[in-house]
Amino acid sequence: MFWREIGNAEPLAAETKRLVWKISVPPAAGPAVLAAFPEGEGFLDWGGGLVWLALPESPDAGAQKIRSAVGKQGGHATLIRAPAAIRASVDVFEPQTGPLGALAGRVKHSFDPETIFNPGRLYAGL
Repeated sequence: MFWREIGNAEPLAAETKRLVWKISVPPAAGPAVLAAFPEGEGFLDWGGGLVWLALPESPDAGAQKIRSAVGKQGGHATLIRAPAAIRASVDVFEPQTGPLGALAGRVKHSFDPETIFNPGRLYAGL
């Protein structure tokens, strides 16, 4: 029961005003990433490789600080819960650049050549 609650991020579900991030990093980096956000509340799973982090609401959902901290560790972050206005202004998934970003753009375009399905919802410009 306990591990199912952890897997479902239930400890962060009660307070709906907080923004929730799912962060994947090498397991040894999880505690440092979590410690970088004393204003938040979170917990580790997967031996430290999965960080669930809840932050107070802010205009950019803490994206710049999170992506900077996570990028230094070779990980990525996904915004799981935020109001629609914040989700519309912040990349929900880790921004992809270079060849990987170009590939993601081509795949999206092949499924949605007219860009009518949720434009900008996953990545700005896609």
